[in-house]
Amino acid sequence: MTTGPDARCLGVFHQYLAAMTAALSMLMIGMSTSWPSPVLPKILNNTSPVSMDTTEISWMVSLFFLGNTVSPIPVGWLMDKYGRKQIMYICNVFPFSAWIITYFATSPWPLYLARFLNGLWAGTAYTVCAVYIGEIAEPSIRGSLSNFNNLLKNAGGLCVFVVGPYISFESLAIICGLVPTVFFFAALLIPESPYFLLMINKRKEAKEALRWLRGNKEESVLELELSNIHTAVLSQTANKGRFKDIFSDMANRKAFIITMILSVVKNLSGFDVMQAYTSITLPADAFSSLGTKECVIILGVTSLASSVLSIFLLDRFPRRFLLILSSLGCGFMTLLAGCWFFLNENTDVNVQEFSQLPFYSFAFHAIVYSIGLGPIVASVKGEMFSANIKGLCSAITTLSYAILGFITTKIYLVVTESFGMYANYFIYTVGCFGGTIFILLYVIETRGKTLHEIQMKLSKREKPNNV
Repeated sequence: MTTGPDARCLGVFHQYLAAMTAALSMLMIGMSTSWPSPVLPKILNNTSPVSMDTTEISWMVSLFFLGNTVSPIPVGWLMDKYGRKQIMYICNVFPFSAWIITYFATSPWPLYLARFLNGLWAGTAYTVCAVYIGEIAEPSIRGSLSNFNNLLKNAGGLCVFVVGPYISFESLAIICGLVPTVFFFAALLIPESPYFLLMINKRKEAKEALRWLRGNKEESVLELELSNIHTAVLSQTANKGRFKDIFSDMANRKAFIITMILSVVKNLSGFDVMQAYTSITLPADAFSSLGTKECVIILGVTSLASSVLSIFLLDRFPRRFLLILSSLGCGFMTLLAGCWFFLNENTDVNVQEFSQLPFYSFAFHAIVYSIGLGPIVASVKGEMFSANIKGLCSAITTLSYAILGFITTKIYLVVTESFGMYANYFIYTVGCFGGTIFILLYVIETRGKTLHEIQMKLSKREKPNNV
């Protein structure tokens, strides 16, 4: 049996390995979300096997988010019945099938189906992944582990941005299809969540899973943590989780409101939409030495680098502080971009001398998003809900995020044609500034707290700590 510092190091390594493996699901989402950016120019220039008009393109892009609305509710129920890891393992068939269909597509309809299947996977991963990581992680590193969701999502986007413009439509589908294959084998190495195993009264299996995750700690230490988890699970699952329990219990109600509003703010930050449409949004002549393809790649690198930076920030700074900084920063960046598009489209003011401004706004937007709204909002679902309603609430918040994502993505080109590009970014600005006010007034601090301590804090009628 490993003891002392060796056990600690081994346990941390195992937790990072489990979190990284689960977060491969987000790598797939990052690829799917960013896939339209290098592909749309090929479609519009008739250099891909598929030809589409503007209406068909808007449907193709947004069907990803429509698929995202279908899976959360059933997955939220299934993850509490069959397990977090097990459901992700089974549903991995969605992205694998999607990229096979994409490879052989020669008309819009197969792409519609492929995007929808990738959306089903996104709904699954958004519902389950944060919960799994939240349940396997020690409080001292939970923030860093949760950030793998955002880190790998940005890595997936960067991969598509870098290679997509320079390879064929079919080759990009092959590369994207490799990740579900890797996940299929990697997931065999990690255990199920100890919380879930205790929920279904499998104490022996829960102890073995916890032993692996904590690096074979001393038996007494392991037994103490297992007993604490078991006590918390028994307390939180004393009553079967029903929809009305979300609102009848103070802690559940507050957690639900916080998670729902933060999901709305994250969506209205515009990050996902901007990723999907970057290649046809940025001014083509912003830089004399850089084309749109290169600008998109730089933005992808910026997002990934910021995600790496946030690993070192999340467990060192208060979550509320980072959320406020992120929401406020995203608001200012979308305001700057919106003002440039407004002046360019609706006035006689010559803004071509400042045509780099949208690019810089997008870059700084990616930085501040990646240190707050990106990683923290995703981890909240795994931290705040009691065990008896965790699956239900995670599903509902994922569903709400997906519906809003579908709407914002679907109307992006419609709003651009009807009002102008600027209107999209002013909408994002209002969402971000409104979110900043909400975080200041209502969101609690969770850094360094166990899941049980967070439940206790949600139950108390107290104002959030000062930033």
